[in-house]
Amino acid sequence: MSLPTIPLETFCAWRATRARLDRWGDDVALVDVLRASGWLLAPGSSAPYLSLRGRSAAGTRAAVDQAVLKDRSIVRVTGVRGEAFYVPADEAVLAVAAKGRRIDARIRQINKVVPISRGEIETLGMAIAEFLDEGPATVKQLEEGLPGGMLRSFGTDGRRAGVSGVLPVAMDYMEEEGKALLLDEGDRIDADECRYYAAHRVVEGFADPLPDQLDVLPEALRVYLRSFGPARFEDFVWWAGTTLNRSKTAAKTLASDTGELVSFEVESLEGTFVALPDDFDALQAFERGEPVVALLPNRDAFYLGRKFLNREFIDVENHEQFLARFRGKAMAARVLPSVVVDGRLVGIWEWNPDDGAIRWTPIEGEGADPTAIPRDRVDAAVADLAAYMRDELGGTFVLDLRDHGQHWAYGIDEIRSFW
Repeated sequence: MSLPTIPLETFCAWRATRARLDRWGDDVALVDVLRASGWLLAPGSSAPYLSLRGRSAAGTRAAVDQAVLKDRSIVRVTGVRGEAFYVPADEAVLAVAAKGRRIDARIRQINKVVPISRGEIETLGMAIAEFLDEGPATVKQLEEGLPGGMLRSFGTDGRRAGVSGVLPVAMDYMEEEGKALLLDEGDRIDADECRYYAAHRVVEGFADPLPDQLDVLPEALRVYLRSFGPARFEDFVWWAGTTLNRSKTAAKTLASDTGELVSFEVESLEGTFVALPDDFDALQAFERGEPVVALLPNRDAFYLGRKFLNREFIDVENHEQFLARFRGKAMAARVLPSVVVDGRLVGIWEWNPDDGAIRWTPIEGEGADPTAIPRDRVDAAVADLAAYMRDELGGTFVLDLRDHGQHWAYGIDEIRSFW
């Protein structure tokens, strides 16, 4: 039996609306904006400010800082694929459990260079738990407060293996087990000031033993489809860092609660897509209106449900126009700040701190049609976001704290040199 087929333009425009790129109102809680957009990457940068503000005028800097730094209704966790995400507090346990436990694999890898045992990690973990029960602590405070004999350095061999000593391994173990969370501090979330907290003192669900990854995959699939769907199972496999068989088993379990996932095809895209039943009904009933225009920051959640950019996002053959480069090499996970119209990427933008303005340029190449871009709407979105960045972020835009340096190419002119 042939599957229903959805036109590509309809599919992309609906996903843009579903991701709330049409700025869906001022009275919606930021956690609900986050549920719609998907868990946000890039703690330590300004991108989460722009991702939330781009989906709701309620996403002021003050509101984001309140949610992350004070209320803790949005918390930072290490989730799927070992990435740091901002998630609603009531989904933090799910986000951590969905990552799975990888400590044993890491111990085996380190043991190729320096000796380490799970027992050593667990013993240090108990000491860390007692320390954090007295209050949050920075890494330096942990180093100064824990018994010195427990904080073994791995020396030169360890540094070559990418780990300086036993403490970083123990902290990874504590996060995987849901016993510690590295949370933001300070006045801004892009200041990258953090301290470790006892997880159960921040999020109630962490008081219980963390569930196994297999047990939470059905719910992880539901959350993924809610934010990033419709999608192929292969997309979820990459996002969750799991296997295709486990994903399909999770889908059967999820179907018992939501009804069978709907399978369909999208014109000009490869593979079979699946959607939650209600989402497919909404997709079929969707009618395109005025173009939905958005300026998205680097590594926005809109891209994160897919491993690679493809025709779902862009028709131009040279997709690398949208990627940051490191030492000249395009980085697949580093999508540049971009201009999006009805779910399709049409240009890139950058912030100029010298004149407090945003500059943007359409992409080039076969398949690009700059004349089809609604420039009046793009210019209005540019002016609006520039005002936000000047007035609320004080003209400070931290692009990617850990990566942006002399070997990275993010700006329009340096990127265009590779086109």
